[in-house]
Amino acid sequence: IIHGCIPVIIQDDIHVALETFLDLSSIAIRVPRSQIHNLVPFLRAIPQQTIQEMKKKIRDIWPRFIYASYFELEVEWRRQNHLPVDASLDLIVKATLRREDAITSVLKELWYRQVQNHSKAI
Repeated sequence: IIHGCIPVIIQDDIHVALETFLDLSSIAIRVPRSQIHNLVPFLRAIPQQTIQEMKKKIRDIWPRFIYASYFELEVEWRRQNHLPVDASLDLIVKATLRREDAITSVLKELWYRQVQNHSKAI
């Protein structure tokens, strides 16, 4: 996802990280294990428009999969010590400003699971 690729999940009945609040079907492709022998034809049959729509959604949510706060600290430390800041580091920091990163996404996932478990117990 960080590199703009569409994940292909080949495992039945698995809950993927952040699936509690992200519509995984809009950014990933699930293939049942029983269909793995048809994987290449299955993937090639996906319409180009669907692929482009998925990639667009991935571009919107990729910061959720990185620890942006680490990169922010790294850039700050480098600037304070008068060291060069790699352009890719600076780009990551600018792209993730005021967006949820992996830390906030994991916390959100845990909160949703707690709420779901609590509502099941009632």
